[in-house]
Amino acid sequence: MPAPRVQPAWAFEPTRERVYLFGGYTEASSPYLGDTWVLDLRGTARWTRFDAGASGVSPPPRTQAVGGWDAVHRRFVVTGGFAQGTLLTDAWAFYPDGPRWEQLDTRGAAPDARYTDRRGAFDGPGRRMVVAFTTQEGLRLEALDLTA
Repeated sequence: MPAPRVQPAWAFEPTRERVYLFGGYTEASSPYLGDTWVLDLRGTARWTRFDAGASGVSPPPRTQAVGGWDAVHRRFVVTGGFAQGTLLTDAWAFYPDGPRWEQLDTRGAAPDARYTDRRGAFDGPGRRMVVAFTTQEGLRLEALDLTA
């Protein structure tokens, strides 16, 4: 079972009834988390931790990232976040059938990482992560293009 945390990236995969969880923040000595967990909701719910696998490739630890499920490519997509005083604008995909992580190429500018209260969803047909956040001016929507 994952350690208690705040602000992880997560997504729900409806076909296999799974929840994917990455990163977050804890009050421990290494506060930024970079672990990957899957909660299988079929039958008795159970958590499984995945490591980087043979490749050793995975996203850097972070909190406040946005996650979404890409049903077309059967992957959990994570973008943005914050770690060690740095705003992150990268994008990663976790392929549970591998299992493996892969850094994604993107097109154009990444969604603004300055705002911490961010939520997102993956737009499969548009192949983009849509991110919503609030500013002093109100609600703002931006998209990260993953068609590269």
